[in-house]
Amino acid sequence: ICQGGSYQANVPGYTTYNWSPATGVSNPAIGNPLISPTSTTTYTLSVTDACSNVQTQTITITVTPLPNVTATGDATICAGSQAQLNAYGATSYSWSPAGTLNNATIANPIATPTSTTTYIVTGTSNSCSSTATVTITTVPGPSIIASANAAICAGASTVITATQSGGNGYLWSPATGLSATNIANPTASPTATTTYTVSTSNGTCTATATVTVTVNPNPSVTVVAPTSCSGAAVTVSATVTPSGGTYLWSNGQTTPTINVSPSSNTTYSVTYTANNCSSSGSGTVNVNTAPTAGATGTASICQGASTNLNATGGTSYA
Repeated sequence: ICQGGSYQANVPGYTTYNWSPATGVSNPAIGNPLISPTSTTTYTLSVTDACSNVQTQTITITVTPLPNVTATGDATICAGSQAQLNAYGATSYSWSPAGTLNNATIANPIATPTSTTTYIVTGTSNSCSSTATVTITTVPGPSIIASANAAICAGASTVITATQSGGNGYLWSPATGLSATNIANPTASPTATTTYTVSTSNGTCTATATVTVTVNPNPSVTVVAPTSCSGAAVTVSATVTPSGGTYLWSNGQTTPTINVSPSSNTTYSVTYTANNCSSSGSGTVNVNTAPTAGATGTASICQGASTNLNATGGTSYA
């Protein structure tokens, strides 16, 4: 039997009985006593039949010690979190309740209780069992919600926000580009796309949320403006990166190139927008003054004679 257990004797058909020793025997004068020794014991039974014949027999009841089963676990966890349970002292185990355990028949199951739960583990060795308990207390965790992801242009900023319930304050990370790390609504000015994590804690449990600020590069704009003569038509063009954006020139036109006919030096500027980011560029059309041409020579000569012609006012002649 296992320690603390009993053996039910059953010896019918005799007139008298005597169990010896009487220790652990519920009634040493009957044929079917309940025998509960605390350690392995050999009992002698003497019986007398109706003819006064005496017989004796012995029986040894072996007492197997109970396993010393102990259990440990994470005493306090956040609701919805996991706890590691551990049992010691036996060769096989059975846990209950099993519904929130990943495996109820191993020494170290993972528990995911939804509320405070006391787990009972039964440990068995040599067909004898004992139990231990461990209580996992669940603590309601805080909640936190962050604002939607945002996109900014290089050099710009945006306000990111968080709302928490059940926690104590806010903590943002990384701190790079933030006006503050311990407020609900810091201003973010990252130089590159950054994912910020905000957390709040009630001392035992922590909740987190994230918001990503995407940094779009400002477009590159170069304006090419040629030199012209007064009143002549020229083309002013914008070279941009990336492509696919929109143009707005200082004269109201919205094409990549514009045709202009300035009468004096004129600067043309364009604002180019791509991916919601804008850059501006400008170029000046320098207008050269038209030369005043002059020509001299003998107006009338005899046939076969010659004269010199002279031109003035330019740098080249035809």
